[in-house]
Amino acid sequence: TIAKAAVDAQITALNGNTFPRTIGLPDGAVSVKFTAGDATAAGTFAFALNDNKGLGSPALETYTKPAELYYYVNTPIVADGTNHKDEYKDQATGEDVLALYEDGGTMVTNSTKSIALVNPINYGVAQLESKVKLGSAPVKDNADTIITPNFDVKGVLVLSQKNVNWEFKPEGTAKYVVYDAKQTGTNVNVTANGTDPNYTLVLESAEETLQVAVEFENKGADFQGYEGQIIPTGTRFYLVGQLTKPEGANGEIFQQDYKTIANFTIGAGSLKKAYNTVPDLRTPQLELGLTVDLKWQEGLTFNVEF
Repeated sequence: TIAKAAVDAQITALNGNTFPRTIGLPDGAVSVKFTAGDATAAGTFAFALNDNKGLGSPALETYTKPAELYYYVNTPIVADGTNHKDEYKDQATGEDVLALYEDGGTMVTNSTKSIALVNPINYGVAQLESKVKLGSAPVKDNADTIITPNFDVKGVLVLSQKNVNWEFKPEGTAKYVVYDAKQTGTNVNVTANGTDPNYTLVLESAEETLQVAVEFENKGADFQGYEGQIIPTGTRFYLVGQLTKPEGANGEIFQQDYKTIANFTIGAGSLKKAYNTVPDLRTPQLELGLTVDLKWQEGLTFNVEF
């Protein structure tokens, strides 16, 4: 017979375990798998990469943290044989500073005492501002049960991040999933008024369309999500939104030195598309169920319904 005491001990050890959060991964990235024992050995628990009903999940090595705050400039210089540092405080604009160098040259020589950059320094990264609110219609799950939503936002996942070159432009074919597990605002509970905005630093992306998933914690009743997946109270689940670049729009969905605003809405049928594991955000089979209203505001603004 299976040694029940040994199995119980392993179950006890799992209680309160925050893996995989402890290594910076979303809860839905892995699952716990039990392998039955036999007459001589107890069954064992092990963590395994989730397979979301054939959709798969992003490989663990493709998850990455949000970008750090980088600055970037590619600029000519102006140089002068006069030291202007004591004059900077009296200048109102960058143009006024450059005017101090109007008699200088563009080469550094052995007599150069002061140098200025012609072009301003900008952020090398982009910023995603995301908020989530409830729509006005009653929310139903996949069993057509009306659900009273009580969800906290716990994280944001952004697809299609690539390595960048020295100009902070994307290069290569490898794609990574940014997982931002630290919410900026204090109000993370989803209501009709919406959550506080969360700010995530990302690298510039040249994609025409990309997916963003929001990680929630279910603080209400159990409900049925995508293909009948059970989302028990106290567990985390994922809703996916799609950001599409408007036809004829200049710039990128995520563009360095700009902020992209995504306003997400949980609509009447959104919970029918809730995943209890992180889905593969690249698959064309992905259930989105979104409506998107776009406008420019320091970059692209997305109003998204899951």
